[in-house]
Amino acid sequence: LILNIMKKYFLAIVFTLTILHLKAQDSLFAGKVNFKFIKPSIEGNVWKPKSYNSELQFNSSESIFFYNKFAMLNGEKEETVLTPQGFGIRALDADIEGYQFYRNFNNEEIFIRIPQKKPLEPVSIEDNWLEINWKIKKGERKILGYSCQRAIGEFRGRIYEVWFTKEIPISSGPWKLFGLPGLILEAKDSKNQIKFIATDVCYPCASDVE
Repeated sequence: LILNIMKKYFLAIVFTLTILHLKAQDSLFAGKVNFKFIKPSIEGNVWKPKSYNSELQFNSSESIFFYNKFAMLNGEKEETVLTPQGFGIRALDADIEGYQFYRNFNNEEIFIRIPQKKPLEPVSIEDNWLEINWKIKKGERKILGYSCQRAIGEFRGRIYEVWFTKEIPISSGPWKLFGLPGLILEAKDSKNQIKFIATDVCYPCASDVE
């Protein structure tokens, strides 16, 4: 138990120092992409799709994807949910820093920060580095002015179809999707339960982005 607690705080410190290191570098991020992130959310005993504002910041060696930051929620800190007893109010799993997925390509490291409902403290964990076996398929389309190609890959039991652009030669993407010869601008799983849709691209950006 003591070792688990020590590991938890060690990871939290490592993650915090990593993020502070990123913010200290004026030219860290080559660009950013805003995404509409859709995933299932439980309301009572029913799973329903829920949309989140999210953002990916990246360069050639690092990326960070985040959502559920207070600044992205238009001031909302609570949500209405349907329970067996009727409608109720619950706090969002959000805070000033939000969910964060940090990837370091040079060291093959992934750190995840998960906000918690008060009074619980945020949790920081280290995830496994898993390569995705992508198959590039026929098909081209434009997304926000960028020429994109289609690819299919499996990640942790889900099949994803993604659209990526070689015009942004960064092997990154939203959430934990990565590993193609260009930035992923759109993705969905085969069940249409999880979707990432780029709504705005800044590349190259003149300076780091908050």
